[in-house]
Amino acid sequence: MRWSSSSTRSARWKTSSTWSESKFEASIWQLTEDGNVEMLFLDPDYRGRGGGSLLLRHAFTSFAATSVDVNEQNPQALGFYQHHGFRVVSRSTHDSTGKPYPILHLTV
Repeated sequence: MRWSSSSTRSARWKTSSTWSESKFEASIWQLTEDGNVEMLFLDPDYRGRGGGSLLLRHAFTSFAATSVDVNEQNPQALGFYQHHGFRVVSRSTHDSTGKPYPILHLTV
């Protein structure tokens, strides 16, 4: 297993980490302002094998992550985060770009 981290120049993003092993790759992006995991990507072929849990533990320990936003229409993601101790604290009727996609705001 390899982690590689890099900082970006954008004031909005703190850092990114990518985990690679063989053909598996996943990424985490972390916001600086509030400890929100903005994006967590996992190859669908590797779901249910512990890769997402590994990424989330890395976000907790390396970036002090405490919150995540989930599209309400993604029950698989919601269940994953709830399994890891997150709970819904609020809901927005539109996503961050103003489109009518309900977003659930979760925190640990």
